[in-house]
Amino acid sequence: MNPSTDIKKLYRIHTQEQVINSLRIKLPIIYVIVGYFMFSDIYFRDNVNAFYTRLLPISLALILNLLQILKKSSIPFRVALYNTLIASLLMMMYGKCFIHLNDYLTSSITGTVLVLFLISLELKVCIISSILIYLTPSILFTIILFTFKEPSREQLLEMTNIIPIIIFGFIANQIQNKFRFKSFEKQHLLEVEQNKVKALYTKSIQQNKILSEQKDAIEIKSKELTESKINLEITNQAKDKFISIISHDLKNPFNVIIGFSDLLMHSLETFDLDEIKNYTSIINSSAKQTYNLFENLLNWALLQNNSSQLSFKSAHINKIIEDTISLLEPNFLAKQIQFKFTYDAQLYAEVDDIAISTVFRNLITNALKYTNKGGQILMNLSDNKEKVIFKISDTGVGMNQATVDQLFLLNSNIQTKGTADETGTGLGLVLCAEIIKKHNGFINAESHINKGSTFTVTIPIHHTSKE
Repeated sequence: MNPSTDIKKLYRIHTQEQVINSLRIKLPIIYVIVGYFMFSDIYFRDNVNAFYTRLLPISLALILNLLQILKKSSIPFRVALYNTLIASLLMMMYGKCFIHLNDYLTSSITGTVLVLFLISLELKVCIISSILIYLTPSILFTIILFTFKEPSREQLLEMTNIIPIIIFGFIANQIQNKFRFKSFEKQHLLEVEQNKVKALYTKSIQQNKILSEQKDAIEIKSKELTESKINLEITNQAKDKFISIISHDLKNPFNVIIGFSDLLMHSLETFDLDEIKNYTSIINSSAKQTYNLFENLLNWALLQNNSSQLSFKSAHINKIIEDTISLLEPNFLAKQIQFKFTYDAQLYAEVDDIAISTVFRNLITNALKYTNKGGQILMNLSDNKEKVIFKISDTGVGMNQATVDQLFLLNSNIQTKGTADETGTGLGLVLCAEIIKKHNGFINAESHINKGSTFTVTIPIHHTSKE
């Protein structure tokens, strides 16, 4: 369909809607005009015939008013009825002239035609409707007037007053209609462009949203890839560490055990009792070291397995520490180390008791390992209503800050011998950090060369699983 045809159709609909909306003002005006004429015909002129000429327009006005209230009919039908009403008003005025052919016509007809023209001006959206509304009644009146009797000079003058009004109305209507249509067309085109801009804006917002979602998805994928890369690196480090422990740290203790046990088996009769005790002590020490290493290695390997879950339940933290101290008491005595465990109260927390005891055992064992003979180890347990805090301080050899920063890293490869030449793999503290992390807690270390070290473990009293 031609765009100009669409605009004309929209303009016609718009004009019709304007007409219907204006009836709230125009119908009362018509009631006043026609009602006054009807009252004048009966009470002042005593002319029933003139009164009858008013019945058609007043009836049409009432019907139109009723349709407006009920809103049962279509807008084009009500507009057509209004056009008919305007034409009937003209017929009413011409009918009055027909009834008073022998009378002198005043200028009331001319004035009424002008009023009707002003009332119905916006209805005439085309020349054809204007002709039907105004010219048809005028032509019929003129034919009737000349048929029955030659009109008087005054009647001809009245007609000459009406005809210019109608002609001027046609011209003014067409000019008005042209400007109204141009204004409507500009407004319509502006609205179309605005709608296009809004549509483009909405589309751009949607596209930006899609791009933003795609960007977020890419960032998530990138983050997942980065995490996968980090996890892969950690896995590779774990594998390398695992292989290193198996190939070196487990191999050496077994070599000691096998070497000295072979020596005792084949040359037992050549050794005195003190030598046998010494070799047996070396074998026992190596076996314990191997067992501790194996236990840490097993626990650490289990923590790397995602399917391995800790079992959290309320546990008596004081008792776990005291049991660990009792287990390691021979070691304290062997190195003549003074130790003291203090606490503010009997504390309970939701922990995996086996895993948390591994943490305490490793920390106390480390303190023993790096504290000189005759040294001191202090342990304290406290809480701040939400967390349990365990501190262990020693008077051992201490560490520099660079070593402290590497303590809990898997790839640190820190293997420092103890004060009595105790060996280690560095795996114990890494295991402690892993366990404390799964408890949603923290572990940190402070140390100074030749002044000792302090390790602090903080765990929540009530465990909350992390997503």
